[in-house]
Amino acid sequence: MDESTERFLRLLNEQNTRIAAAAAEKEAEKKDLSDQLRLQRETERREKWGQLRAREHPGKRPHRANNVFPYIDLSHE
Repeated sequence: MDESTERFLRLLNEQNTRIAAAAAEKEAEKKDLSDQLRLQRETERREKWGQLRAREHPGKRPHRANNVFPYIDLSHE
């Protein structure tokens, strides 16, 4: 390989490395900001509504199935 070609490839690799590092830093900043926003919103919801998890509401669940037809005892004929 020619010396100028080696120099060109080396410069190209260095430039690509710098671009990749800058992109990774920008992505990390963006992710960090979105995480902070998510955590802030979650704490606001907790303050407003209390615990943020699925809770059983015993008043809303059916206790037993409703029968459409009345019970018929077939043992007495």
